[in-house]
Amino acid sequence: MVSLIAAGGCLGGNEVREGEPWPEAARNTLTESELQLIRDAGLPPEEIESETDAIRVGLIVGWAHQLEELETSRLDPVESFLETAIETEQTLQEVETTLEQVDELIRTMKNRQIGPVSAWEIATGLFSSAQAFDEAVKTSLHEVRDWRTLISSVTETLEDSLRLIRNQLQAQTLQGDQLDQLATNIAKALENLDELESRSNNLQEDLSSFAEISETIANNSGEFRSNEVDLTDEVETVYGTANDVFTEAASELQAFNEELRNARSVLEELESGASDIQQDTLNEMRGRHSIG
Repeated sequence: MVSLIAAGGCLGGNEVREGEPWPEAARNTLTESELQLIRDAGLPPEEIESETDAIRVGLIVGWAHQLEELETSRLDPVESFLETAIETEQTLQEVETTLEQVDELIRTMKNRQIGPVSAWEIATGLFSSAQAFDEAVKTSLHEVRDWRTLISSVTETLEDSLRLIRNQLQAQTLQGDQLDQLATNIAKALENLDELESRSNNLQEDLSSFAEISETIANNSGEFRSNEVDLTDEVETVYGTANDVFTEAASELQAFNEELRNARSVLEELESGASDIQQDTLNEMRGRHSIG
């Protein structure tokens, strides 16, 4: 933990005088180092003209105090999540490839007759849940691709946030414009993490179900053979592999979501602490500002 800003600031010291314009309210609320922070962020006191500006001032000051109190070990769950995200994304890439192979085989099975019915009709007769399996596979393909796009955005935002934090701490000083960006990044990351958790839960449930269906079809591969058509090897290979891939991915997604929740908890604590200080700062500036 390092001392990055001067003591005092929004929580102490100056006698409140009501009726001050926003620039003067800011000067009388903030310490000199806090005033320098907002200048660095492109919002010098003389340009504070509204409550919207004052809210932004409070946000920058709030994050400055949060970083001042931050022990870097608190960020370990975020670092751990980023490592897990890389591994899980690679697994989901394999899931995408496997879903594509299953989808292709389903189309083949629909066009191959085993006696009076298609091979796919035999497959759907093996397992009640297989009735809608073909459409579910197509839907999950889109969901996996969306998940991979979202995880890329999440990891980029979090890595940038960690970089900003490290830069601030290593430099032993704070830059207002970077604090502004950090606040934006954390808010975006929290929003995306909520969506990512929901998508991951849905995928985990789907893949668990797909694994069960794939295992059943693979175990009955001998049913997909006639004098004219023999899909035994292809069915056993593709669905057997799918069972393994989907089972592993469902397990990884469960662990991934646990890591996600731990990382999100850290970010929520940081944002909440910054928000509390922001509100204190804003309330003092409001108390100084003229009404009407």
